[in-house]
Amino acid sequence: MKDHDLYASVFANGIHGGAIRMCDNYFVFRTQKLTIPDEVKNLRIDYDEIASVTCKRRWVFFPVIEAGLRNGKSYKLIIFNSRYFMNRIACSRQK
Repeated sequence: MKDHDLYASVFANGIHGGAIRMCDNYFVFRTQKLTIPDEVKNLRIDYDEIASVTCKRRWVFFPVIEAGLRNGKSYKLIIFNSRYFMNRIACSRQK
């Protein structure tokens, strides 16, 4: 599949804006904010490492995606094209 970029924000000591790049086997969240931990600034998550993904609406219209990993960590992201994100992960995990 072709790489695809999405606007996103991450919950890490507050809400911080950035972008997600969806690739064939993983996605990367990138931000240049100085106030968040280094592991979140350039967060790469392989689709194989994802144990669960849920999407809920918060604050009326913000789609919050929670990705739970096999190692026990979880990340909450606001992704405005959440339907595309969820479909892309589902397709990639079926391969």
